[in-house]
Amino acid sequence: MTLYLVDPTIGLPIHQYRTSRSKETSMLRSILSGSSGARVGAALRATSTTAGSKVDKKATIWKIDEKKRERLANFGRYAAECLPKFVQRVQLLIHPSGVVPVMAFLKGNHSAQFTNLTFICGVDVPTRKYRFEVVYALLSTRFNARIRVRTYTDEIAPIESITSVFKGANWLVGFQFCQKCI
Repeated sequence: MTLYLVDPTIGLPIHQYRTSRSKETSMLRSILSGSSGARVGAALRATSTTAGSKVDKKATIWKIDEKKRERLANFGRYAAECLPKFVQRVQLLIHPSGVVPVMAFLKGNHSAQFTNLTFICGVDVPTRKYRFEVVYALLSTRFNARIRVRTYTDEIAPIESITSVFKGANWLVGFQFCQKCI
């Protein structure tokens, strides 16, 4: 197993570690358990080194552990407070009914000024109740900051279009959008 230490600002590997599967698992467990010995300066990405490696028979969907989720969220807030110069991308998960108000706020608020819609994409996760996500990436050229806004939907419910806020947001195919959803 090879672990890559990835620079989160540019998303490229900066160091490579060779390790066994058990060592990788213990490293990730120590990070998520909040042990004081775990120092995390960048994201870890694990990839297999051999093409003929054994297929893992474990389930791919984990049950959500609220304690681990809270520890990870606290660590994210702590890292953002300690490293404001280096944290460049923030992610919001919003309710589908709040897409237009949130986008209008992020674009028009003097402290945010996210005036550039970088991309819109769709994500399909078949195992979720609301299996589709629409992801909006915004850029503030004034503050040189990025934010990613995610919302969710199912196969039937449309998402309100943000073309009233960003005129270039009229091209995503495969999702049903409406001008004013009820």
